[in-house]
Amino acid sequence: ELPVVPCEEPHEAEVFAVFDLEYPGAYDPDPVVAAVETACREEFEAFVGRDYETSELDIYYLYPPEAAWDEGHRAVTCAIIAPDWDTRTLTLVTGSLEGANR
Repeated sequence: ELPVVPCEEPHEAEVFAVFDLEYPGAYDPDPVVAAVETACREEFEAFVGRDYETSELDIYYLYPPEAAWDEGHRAVTCAIIAPDWDTRTLTLVTGSLEGANR
């Protein structure tokens, strides 16, 4: 579970997509992570209004560990973060990053 913070209050991340990953086969960490990253990047552009590669924003994601995967869980959560690359910290954001085009 993730803590829910209203968009009007400062927060470190904003969930922008939740879905079940369409991935055939047994759990294999590298291909599963690659599939999660690809799916989150596709959702990112639609949400932010800019493709991931040219954005100053970054993606954080959660996906099932192997034990949960083996039980049939496929839920993925994608969140946007606004890193300060100089200090290697997260910038607190107030409001939504939807349509931010950053």
